[in-house]
Amino acid sequence: MGKLLAGCYEFIKVLDTDELGHTYLVIDIHLQEHPKCVVKQIRLPPNSSQTRQLILSRLEKTSQLLKKLGQHDQIPRFITSFAQTNQFYLVQEFIPGYPLTDELIPGDPLTENQVITLLQELLNLLVFVHQQGVILGNLKPSTIIRRQGDGKLVLTTWGVIHQLSAQIAQSFHQSAPNPRHPTSVDQSSKPFPEHLQVNGDLYALGIIAIQAMTGLSASELTELKQTNNSQHETSAWQAYTQVSPELAAILEKMVHSDRQNRYHKAASVLADLSGIPESNPITQFSLPSLPEINPAIATITFPTRQFKPQVILAAIALVGITALILAYTLHLPQRLMAQYFLHQGKTQAQQPEVAIQYYTQAIAYQPQNATAYYHRGKIYADRGKSQLALADLSQAIQLNPQNADAYYQRGNLRLELSDRLGAKADYTQVLQRDPNFTPAWVNRGQIQAELGNEKAAIDDYTQAIQLQPNLVTAYLNRCRSRSNLGNQKGAIDDCTTAINLRPHNALAYQNRGLARQRRGDIRGAITDYTVAIQLNPEAAEPYYNRGLTRQEIEDISGAIADYTQAIKRNPNYASAYYERGLAQAQLGNRLAAIKDLQQAAQLCHDLGKLDCYEAAQSQLSRVSVQ
Repeated sequence: MGKLLAGCYEFIKVLDTDELGHTYLVIDIHLQEHPKCVVKQIRLPPNSSQTRQLILSRLEKTSQLLKKLGQHDQIPRFITSFAQTNQFYLVQEFIPGYPLTDELIPGDPLTENQVITLLQELLNLLVFVHQQGVILGNLKPSTIIRRQGDGKLVLTTWGVIHQLSAQIAQSFHQSAPNPRHPTSVDQSSKPFPEHLQVNGDLYALGIIAIQAMTGLSASELTELKQTNNSQHETSAWQAYTQVSPELAAILEKMVHSDRQNRYHKAASVLADLSGIPESNPITQFSLPSLPEINPAIATITFPTRQFKPQVILAAIALVGITALILAYTLHLPQRLMAQYFLHQGKTQAQQPEVAIQYYTQAIAYQPQNATAYYHRGKIYADRGKSQLALADLSQAIQLNPQNADAYYQRGNLRLELSDRLGAKADYTQVLQRDPNFTPAWVNRGQIQAELGNEKAAIDDYTQAIQLQPNLVTAYLNRCRSRSNLGNQKGAIDDCTTAINLRPHNALAYQNRGLARQRRGDIRGAITDYTVAIQLNPEAAEPYYNRGLTRQEIEDISGAIADYTQAIKRNPNYASAYYERGLAQAQLGNRLAAIKDLQQAAQLCHDLGKLDCYEAAQSQLSRVSVQ
């Protein structure tokens, strides 16, 4: 492919290659914005081929269909089509985002509400597509894009083209005909082969929904059906999830093995989905359609109440029994057993020790199950078992280096353990995998500030604000960092924005007071500190800061009163003792000054703050000789 296609499309890279040709990412250099486009290349048979004109005619008709489909906001806009040097090209707009495959993570199923939302959005799109007389024919997670910006799902439509692939491939054989076997030309003008039906798209969507509900892949669903010799398509999938009877019935009908018993209209599926109550109770987890197994034995479920220790221990013991029953009676593959126990672990949010045992069983069956390590690590972290949590999260990362949240959770844990550099490295890994992970920008910014790199901290907070313009924490932190770098106006603007977003945030007033104080607006600073005190009377810092400000304007008695209030709220506030000691010395209260400075020196010594200790000792020596 040359540098320019059709004189205006500049090649960037190949996105895909299939039996029809290549799919390219290009830019349109003739438009001012140089927008990205996707170009689908289709190889045409030679001019001598009897079917060339027929294929060109059908491609032109398909182009018109794509143009009609592209009128919908959630389908790529069709731009143009053209033929060039035995190739036919279709051009669509480029949709920035990521495929749905990124959300369907093996072993990490979505909730029922999430699946219903997913179904409703895609079904509404299928209603529109089918109304245009189009069948997609290749609906799968990789052909569905989560659009960057608004987060809506977008249907790609290249499957319409692939429905011509068999005829195009045949045409290449016909281009060199065998004289003993005369060729024939299909003059059909039907837009799609007869075997393609609307319920084929609905079947594919049903499989996607079941994948989302269970965390199993399409191949695993097929294997599960074959393993259990089920007479109903994928009915055994219900053993791997919690699902209401209503949704289960809808999904079973979408994927029924008999085409005639499936849904025939997307609107019908939508109507049945609308009948599911929003707060529909989830049925007790069991193993449906699995003969020779008593669901009461094969399932361990708990109501949401506290159990006696001996009951929990008995339940944990039953986990092992459950494993043996399932493994030897059902002869399930090990990875499916692991998925089963992984799901069971997720159902035990109220009984973390039981959940840990389930995750441990999942790991025993599938030692490479990153999701089991990840969830067990999170429970260990919540229960204060830091080293076990670190080990599990690290293993989860090693097995699945693309799990951004595993890095984030490990970063949080390292931050709690005061390993700032380790936490910073983890947050950086998060952002390399998911630049839209706002909390990681904020947390890394805080570490940058603590390490003294205020400029880098500001950059991180700014990224967080661009992603989430109403994020109060990012404005507050950037206010403080800007103030530390001397940009008091920018700091005041940030804190004022935080106050406008959350008027009762005491820290916003306190930080703005600090910026105003540094800018020389003493009255404004005192006003802000006073509001912070009113909003949070138990905090020591606003009293301390107001004391410093009062001392600047020679209100020594007022400053001493504020330092005293700060010490009352935090008896180990070394800086408050130090400043009060200096204020007492200014008033000539030598004994009170010595006592405060001695206390400050002792606290600084105990905290290992050498500079603070030496400063207190120096002032103590000065006051003592007066």
